[in-house]
Amino acid sequence: MSVYDTLSDNVDITSLRIVAASAVMNIAILNDGTHNIVKFDFPKINLLDSSYHNQCNGMVIFKINTLNGLPTVHYNI
Repeated sequence: MSVYDTLSDNVDITSLRIVAASAVMNIAILNDGTHNIVKFDFPKINLLDSSYHNQCNGMVIFKINTLNGLPTVHYNI
């Protein structure tokens, strides 16, 4: 099983750090010609199918830095 995440052009791909994952995984950085895509591949994960509610969950949590020099955006709420 693999999970793909298309990353913003405003992040530093070299700063990608894994915080947590539910299983052993491999990571690959791909590029579709426009954007960087991170692929989290879980080769030995054995999740139950979706008919087993709340027993078929997996996860990956990562951190990534924004690029230096981006403008600060202020929101009025």
